[in-house]
This record gives sequence, structure tokens and C-alpha cells, in this order.
Amino acid sequence: MKSGAIAVLVTLAALGAGCQTRDHSNPFDPANPGSHGTPLLLAANAADRQVDLVWDFGGVVGIRRVGIRRRLAGDATDSTLVQNLDPIIRSFTDLAVQNGQTYQYRLDLEERSGAMLQTAWDAATPWDAMPWVADGNGGGLTLLTADARHVVSSYGSGLWFLDVAADSVNQRIWATEYLEGELLQFSAVGEKLFEAPLPGARAVAVDSTGVWAGSFDSGLIERRTLGGTLIAAESAGGYVEGLFSFRSGEVWAAMLDGNVLIYEVLAGRLALVAQLDGFQRPVAIAKSGERVFVLDRGARTITALDARGNPLGIQSSAGLVDPTDIAPDGAGGVWVADGGGIGLGHFDEDLQTLPAVALRGVLGVTWDRGMLWVSGTMGVQVRSGPLATFVSGVAIGPRPIRVVVLHNRPAPMSRSGDIARESR
Repeated sequence: MKSGAIAVLVTLAALGAGCQTRDHSNPFDPANPGSHGTPLLLAANAADRQVDLVWDFGGVVGIRRVGIRRRLAGDATDSTLVQNLDPIIRSFTDLAVQNGQTYQYRLDLEERSGAMLQTAWDAATPWDAMPWVADGNGGGLTLLTADARHVVSSYGSGLWFLDVAADSVNQRIWATEYLEGELLQFSAVGEKLFEAPLPGARAVAVDSTGVWAGSFDSGLIERRTLGGTLIAAESAGGYVEGLFSFRSGEVWAAMLDGNVLIYEVLAGRLALVAQLDGFQRPVAIAKSGERVFVLDRGARTITALDARGNPLGIQSSAGLVDPTDIAPDGAGGVWVADGGGIGLGHFDEDLQTLPAVALRGVLGVTWDRGMLWVSGTMGVQVRSGPLATFVSGVAIGPRPIRVVVLHNRPAPMSRSGDIARESR
């Protein structure tokens, strides 16, 4: 793996770009074709219970005071002056915010002449979320702001990250990179902590006591501690498409040859405890409620099983064309990514079709604490509610295929002691 620190992206790549012609190059010039006189020189980066603001002046000189204004989204008539700052300062953290509320921010720039210049508003929704995105076609591994409106940092441009999983207990991210064949671990903010060779690295899953990793090329499945120490390895005898763990010490492996294999750690080795036949090309598996759902890309179907893999006689195709991912919906049903067909699909526990927003090009779906994270040709979007209503998003690429989310605080518990909403 190429070494190097995390490359912090300039989330203000477009800030101050302005017009590059000789005339009207000032971003505050109403005749500037890029900004029309109101440039977006401010980026509002949402985090947990705070918004981090960063800005520049787009090449404009002679600024003697910077004012930061904030308003609630949807309120175009009332704004609050949060802070006046010296122009040498180019960042500010607003702690007077609440998670789940959308705010808008603007800069008021006072020139030495006394004239006032105003930037465009930028929005931020603070939230307890650190979303990581795996790109399967050279886009690397990317950390987004809590509301998925901006990029925070990125690792491994040009590499193929085919899967990513979250160790929520230790605030770690695990990822498989196919081109150089490695299993990697990162801190919550993107510092690389561990790497191990795994030629053809394809899939990764994390449970409360360890990590599972699988190779597409060799069919090898590894079990490691949460720190990365190898415990056991076993050849699955085929090509691993995906790994999914629903309880500690057990993993479900989706295999290219049409089988779903269930392994457990027994006496320090991996033991095959079940082989589920009858699929063509299973690629993704999700547990929702008491049922397990297998997405078969080859047969274009979803099949419901019980928690031990026994068929329930429930299956649906519902117009699927090229389904690639599946996730629970928090209510016993599932969301399905079908980029080549219906786009975003929603099904209840009996696999009856539910209404959902029309959204094409979806490659990955992740359900996390009541929010649906979708990735694909549209970039990454956060959506909510039974219809998956758009909340926010960012256009990144070229091929974001999987999102996982870390949190600063544990999920709320239900009365039964279970986590109130399931995470992928």
C-alpha cells in the first residue's frame, strides 16, 4: 500500500473559482458568470453538536472585518450575527447548535472603504455521524461530514475499495482494497492503523469480538481480532462475494457459485456449520427483525430465511434487474439497491412492495439509526422516512458502492434492551 498521511481534501475546491477571464473576475461582481456577485466562499461542515466553518476571500483584498451570520433553514427573513472576527482568521466552530436541526451560514465582509460584501449561504445539519464511503472504481475511501454535504478527508485515490465495515466499539473502520490486495484498519478520523496482505480482498464484516475478511480471487476467509491478529483462516472453495455477521463468532458468506455458507469459530478454527443451496449468485445478505434476506443478483430475487438459514417460502423479484445491495429498514422489511432497474426498492417483511421515491443508479444502501444512506451514480445521499425523502447529499465518485457510519455515542435502547434500530 502506498504510504502517506491522510490527504485532507480541500472541500472548498470550487470556492473562489470565479471567472478566469480578465473582466469581472471579482467573485463579488454581479457580472461574474460563476458567482453572479454572491460567491460561496464559506463551507459549513456538520459534525456532532457543532458546525465547523472554513472560508477564504476568493482573492479579494482589503477586508477589515468578517461577520458570521446564522439562520434556521427555511427562515429567509431572520438571521443572527454569531461572531465578528479579524480577517486573518479563516475558521470558526459554532457550538450553539442542536443535532438534527439544519442551519445556514453566510459571511458579511466589511471592506476598508466601509462597503459590505456578502457570500452565499451554505447549509449544515449537525448529527452524531461519521460516514465513510468505499468507492469501487478508484475513488478511494472517503470520510464525509455528518450530513454528507461535504468531504472531510480521503485515502487511496486510484484504489478499489470493494467493502467497508465499522467497529463501533473501538471507533475503527475496516476496508478491503482489491488492486493491491489488502485488509486495512483506520481510526475514526482516517489515520491508517493496520494493514495485512489479502490478495483479491473483496469483503469485510465486523462483529463485537472480531473481524471477518474474504478474498474473491482465492476464496479465503479470515477471522481476526479487532486489533488485527489472525485467529483462523479457511478456504471457502470458491469466490467470496460478500461477508455478513449478525452475531459474534458467526459469518454468512455469499459465494459466486450460488451458495451461502455459514461459518463459526470453534476451537480456534473456522467450522462450516451450514451450506444453503438454491441460489444463482447471492451478493448481499441482511437481517431485519427475526428474518434474514438474501439478495440474489443472478436470479434477480430476494429470499427470506429464518435466523438459522431455513427457507420460509417467501421470495420476490418485483421487477429487479441488476440488484447489488440490501439493508434492513428498521421495521422488519428491507431496502434494495437495483441500479440497473428500479433503482431504490422497498419491501416489507413478507417481501411485498412498498412505495418508495423514484431514484435511479443506486448501488449501495445502508440503514443507520433511522436514516437511509444511499450511494451510486448520484454520489451519496441521506434519506429519511418510509418513502426515503431526500435530506442532503454530495456528488462524489466515480463509483461509491458502500457507506458505513461511526458514532460518538451508543444507539438508544428499546424497552427490551435491544438497539432501537438496526444498523447494516
